[in-house]
Amino acid sequence: MGKKAVMAMVLMILLALLGLSGGWGGLGLGLGGTGLPELHLQKLVLEPPSPVARGEVVMVRAWVMNTGERPAEEFQVEFFYRPQGGESWISFHVVTIPGLVPSRQEALEVKDRGQGIPFDTAGLELGTYEIRVVADSNDRIPEEDEMNNELVTTLTVLPSKIGLPDLQPVALTLEPPSPTVHQLVVVTVEIRNTGDRDAGPFRVSFRVNGIEFDSGEIEGLPAGGSVSVQGALDPYALGLKPGSHRLLIVVDADEQIGEQDEANNELTAFLTIQGAELRPISLEFDKPLVRLDGQVTVSSKVVNMGKGEAEAVEVGFYIDGRQFALMRLGPLGPGEEALAQGELIPSRPELGLSPGVHEVRVVVDPNDLVPELDEANNELAKALTILPPEPKLAELHPQSLELSPPSPVELRTAEVVLVASVIRNTGKATAEGFAVEFGYRPKGRRRWDPLPCRDQAGCTGLVLAPGGELKVEGRLSIADLALTPGIYEIRVVVDPPAGGEDQIPELDETNNELTTTLTLLSPRLPDLIFDPALPVEVSPGYQVNRGQTLRFTANITNLGELEAGLFEVEFAYCRFPEITPVGGAEQPCTRPEDFTTFSVIPLPELDVGEKAQAEATLETTALQPGNYLIRIVLDPAEAGRPEGRVVEQSELNNVMEITVLIQGADLIPIALMLEPPAPVLQGQVVKVTATVIDVGVEPTGKFDVRFYWCRVVDESSCQREVEFVPFGTVSFPGIAVNNPEPATVEWDTGRLEPGGGSYLIRVVVDPPTAGRPQGQVLEQNELNNELISQEIEVIAKPDLVPLAIELREGHTVVQGGRITVSVRFTNSGYLDSPEVKVGFFYRVMGE
Repeated sequence: MGKKAVMAMVLMILLALLGLSGGWGGLGLGLGGTGLPELHLQKLVLEPPSPVARGEVVMVRAWVMNTGERPAEEFQVEFFYRPQGGESWISFHVVTIPGLVPSRQEALEVKDRGQGIPFDTAGLELGTYEIRVVADSNDRIPEEDEMNNELVTTLTVLPSKIGLPDLQPVALTLEPPSPTVHQLVVVTVEIRNTGDRDAGPFRVSFRVNGIEFDSGEIEGLPAGGSVSVQGALDPYALGLKPGSHRLLIVVDADEQIGEQDEANNELTAFLTIQGAELRPISLEFDKPLVRLDGQVTVSSKVVNMGKGEAEAVEVGFYIDGRQFALMRLGPLGPGEEALAQGELIPSRPELGLSPGVHEVRVVVDPNDLVPELDEANNELAKALTILPPEPKLAELHPQSLELSPPSPVELRTAEVVLVASVIRNTGKATAEGFAVEFGYRPKGRRRWDPLPCRDQAGCTGLVLAPGGELKVEGRLSIADLALTPGIYEIRVVVDPPAGGEDQIPELDETNNELTTTLTLLSPRLPDLIFDPALPVEVSPGYQVNRGQTLRFTANITNLGELEAGLFEVEFAYCRFPEITPVGGAEQPCTRPEDFTTFSVIPLPELDVGEKAQAEATLETTALQPGNYLIRIVLDPAEAGRPEGRVVEQSELNNVMEITVLIQGADLIPIALMLEPPAPVLQGQVVKVTATVIDVGVEPTGKFDVRFYWCRVVDESSCQREVEFVPFGTVSFPGIAVNNPEPATVEWDTGRLEPGGGSYLIRVVVDPPTAGRPQGQVLEQNELNNELISQEIEVIAKPDLVPLAIELREGHTVVQGGRITVSVRFTNSGYLDSPEVKVGFFYRVMGE
């Protein structure tokens, strides 16, 4: 991670610790207008284009621009690769650019030694690779946008043939080069494995005039590796005479290794004893495999081993005996060497080539322009396998992706960003009827959202001939998409899949995308917020007695990027209401109409970074004690101006809410006693006494204590206010703080419904009245004014009482007569009596 990225991260963490939220927009960080350089890659081209056969060298060409406001000093452009989907990038080249002036027209091509950057695929595994170019890779240049300094494309590496080793002798040296008969000659051959797999053990045979004079055992050779093997040639022992002798080097002489090409294992040269002259010492191809419709560079080093200078040296290149190139090297002095190269284009009609194995031969001085002691050692020959031509398919890929205006873009300065891409067809067939799609997504998200083309007809039904290119444009509408500050990825896709398949058959289906980034910056606006260090001061504290004055001081700062004009600070309060035990209300203190404004403070302009204070007081004498929500609003909304007088980066950080407690009287019933205690016989008069206390901080005024009863019939009984029947009220002129006072009433159970049962006694201290729903005393808590007893059992019994006795025939009768006696009685109790027996008795008066 670069230093600038670290500083940005530290800033984000610091602001998060201060309690700010809402993303970059909520923080009010405006990043626009820095007046810095702005480097970004404008184009990325691979030559030859993907796909390529393993072993080919791909030239990576990139163009960089500075669209900023200042020149960029020395910076690096670094080239990376990795397998597609891999985690780590591997650097393979770095180019230092001495500086780059601002320009919106011309891009600088990144070159090293006058050409593009070579990327050798010989050592790569088969598959698809991502090629990435990064401008200012070492973070030396402070830029407007640090996120758009790279382009990434893909390269597919195909098998060179059948995934086998391919051992080739590529170079041969003799020491001494022109020996005498009695000098020992050391023959050194360089062997390369240009195949796709490692080679196991094999033997190298050294032969002269068809006779093996030495051999070397090699334990193995990895793919892409090379090894030198030496053989000792003793001319005297072999009976060689002065003159020219044919040397033959055979790699894998015992045919132990299965190879891609078994025809290129031999290298032939000639040895002149006691002679020195022109001769080729190497023969190499720049590609391991060549197609009929491709081309290959054949290279040969030529050395003058003679004792005199050779003038007008020519080197001829032949395939199957037909010359395809002739190069003039100029004079070569004794011991000097030069590199000769010829370009072989197998499709040339005059060569008459077809797929198969062919002999490539290099001949020094083919026209015998240089007199030599030995004319027989001027050649090297090597087999070359030519493969059939590639399929004639199209090869579409985007080579550039540009944004106008370039990233970064400040919100409100541009409504639309144009996305332009140049599409090329590097294949061999015309692409007809393909489409191009643009998309965007916030960085880090997986799903892409589509972007419309600037001209929809210009993105569908496209036709592109081989070697042709065309430009398409998309539109990113910032306003329509409601984009917020942040980093977005922008993508172009050529020939997008329809129904799971691509529309155009191509040589490489993996390089049809190009992605860049767009940074949207917060607009340059004011941003009024409460000072994170000390947003609001409350004096004398958050808990006061009724009658005290509350003082609120709001500390305000402008964290935006422009001066804030005249604005106001509004102070309002809302008392949290109590919820009655038998019901509930909607969430309190959430609507604007729930609040009462008690102060509006105007403030002058506030410059960027400046601080101000707004102070308001609240008199609590006329307020009911309780918990209050205090809401302070910076630049409150007005009619026709919902954002207030000042348009800000964020309107979501202009409200601060705090809670204060105003203490006062607080009446509660704390005990309930019955005399006589329960259970109670129905008909008794019971004294009910409730103890009332003021647990608040100030004495009360006058209030009542009301008593109710309710008969319990089932589990749903006594749940509603109307079920309770009042039976007594006690009035108090007022009580002191923490001074318990009894309230006593009489409960005549004889007036209850006969039959007894279970009853509840409810005591309400300072009950509501018609004009004062909170009661006569304003309390800090109106929810603790009730007390309900346990169930009280009232027991009912019958009570039979005789009322009168009647004597039929009167009170005086003749002795021997019959008197009928009847009695009238009643049940004056509270329960029906069972069957009653009445007994009659008499006695003589005076006994």
